Amino acid sequence: MNRVPANCGLSIQQKPTTLDSVPIPKIDGPRTSHLLNSGLVILQPSEKALDEVVNFLNTSPTIAASRFADQDVIAGVFHGRWRPLPWWANALKPGRAVHQNVWEDSEVRLIHFM
Repeated sequence: MNRVPANCGLSIQQKPTTLDSVPIPKIDGPRTSHLLNSGLVILQPSEKALDEVVNFLNTSPTIAASRFADQDVIAGVFHGRWRPLPWWANALKPGRAVHQNVWEDSEVRLIHFM
């Protein structure tokens, strides 16, 4: 129900979008603005961060309802503490129609096929 373009983290990106210009969604923003897509993710957690992940897995009431286990866990553990990539670093075909405010075919660097 809350998966609408206005609630997407990509909706706050603007042209030109560079690696260091991507805004971080507000901590109290819509849940969907804090979802991440781990189609492209690089992790090298510290021991403390790994402990946080394990604790979340063992204690979070959201685990049983997670639709995308890796993404939901990472988003839950690191809520408000991760940096989104620009839209062009994980370009999904629906984004072309949904996020016309930022999408430029010539800017796409990585395509996420679903």
